Amino acid sequence: RTLPSAGLAFEVMSCGRLPGLLKYFKLHSNATSSELRQVYLKRAKQLHPDAVGRPSCHEFLELQKNFQEASDLLARQTTAQQGQQQWHQESRGPEPSPSHAPSQASPAVPVVGLQQT
Repeated sequence: RTLPSAGLAFEVMSCGRLPGLLKYFKLHSNATSSELRQVYLKRAKQLHPDAVGRPSCHEFLELQKNFQEASDLLARQTTAQQGQQQWHQESRGPEPSPSHAPSQASPAVPVVGLQQT
């Protein structure tokens, strides 16, 4: 079996963009979707044109665009990682169950009634 190419394609496609987006949100490289959402909501409240009273909404629209892209990339990354984990588990095969585990060798039992002639 070969490793699914979806995970590799994801890594090549997003290797430069996701770290930059996480930096934009001031998050670490292993940030979760939940952490991203929390930062986004806080900044959205700060930048929303209705709350701030500015007619320009350029920064707010940029925030929304970056959040959507980062959120999508994190979701793809999670899906790719889960797919790779599943592939690795399937390629190893099932774990032996206790009933199929080798048992201690039983003592030799002599066969009675057979004689060599």
